[in-house]
Amino acid sequence: MSSGDLGDLELKVTAAQKMLDRVIHTTDNLDEKVGRVFTSMSFLTVGATILFTNFVNNKLLSPVEGVDLVSVFFLGFVISVAVATAYMLQAMGPRFRLILRDSRVREGEPVNPSPTGYADKIASLNAGDWTDYFRSITPHDFYERWYAESIKEAYLLSKKVERKVGEMKKAQRWFVLAIVLLVVMVTLAIYPMF
Repeated sequence: MSSGDLGDLELKVTAAQKMLDRVIHTTDNLDEKVGRVFTSMSFLTVGATILFTNFVNNKLLSPVEGVDLVSVFFLGFVISVAVATAYMLQAMGPRFRLILRDSRVREGEPVNPSPTGYADKIASLNAGDWTDYFRSITPHDFYERWYAESIKEAYLLSKKVERKVGEMKKAQRWFVLAIVLLVVMVTLAIYPMF
């Protein structure tokens, strides 16, 4: 980026921060959705377990050639929920790694933290290096750097959102399968009563 007026840089930084804030809002929104799905599946799993226990206690089973279909479909339900949960946990986890220090920095050279906006980058520095960096950088250079790093961070978080959505779609398919298996289990158990 070419050197320009500090006011222009401030506008660019503001625009980049807004872009970054939108991406952060998206990933936070997806995490909230994952939490709501986990809550729903927890209640559904408890309900399915109670139903299955009642079916077994009341001998409402559907044996076919020595195999109890109610138990088979309940096992399928549990496995589907477990796989879906694994995908949801994968979606919620941290998905990109940053190199914490530039290995090319020689002893005695000033530390130039990059990017400055990442907490793990900041935490990798000692307090003196961190404050010295801000004492030595000009406002113009700081804004240029902040702008570039905000754009980079927005990109990295956008890639994280893309992967998160992919994991959530996989989990959704497994949750739908679990619900279908649960419906079949209940149908098999209560069908003989009619």
